[in-house]
Amino acid sequence: MKYPFMGKPTLSGKYHFIVEKGKIRTFAARWKDSAGDPVDLTGWKAKMQIKEVQSDTVPLLELTTDNGKIPELDETGVVLVTITTADSLLLTEDCVYDLQLEDLTQEDHPFLIGEIRVIPEITSV
Repeated sequence: MKYPFMGKPTLSGKYHFIVEKGKIRTFAARWKDSAGDPVDLTGWKAKMQIKEVQSDTVPLLELTTDNGKIPELDETGVVLVTITTADSLLLTEDCVYDLQLEDLTQEDHPFLIGEIRVIPEITSV
């Protein structure tokens, strides 16, 4: 599995992806330092909000380490995000998101931003 390269905590990487409505979607991103080594994220928190448009005050979906929808972070520098089948049904056709990491001093670091294209399920049984 390939991970987007993240060199500095103050810059967001861009990652756009597709979610099939009613299906599970998982992706992972690894934060590496300038030498290419994984950043130790042990004890850090992750928070991802998905909104129909950026200016919305209420997200369609929120995935965090606090609510258990993002696994605890560790020394591998990997952030694993899973949008469950049930969560995918909450999404509209076009969404935006950002994923932020909170360090041990509670400072937020933008990590990923992007667009999500939601495709409706075509085949029914």
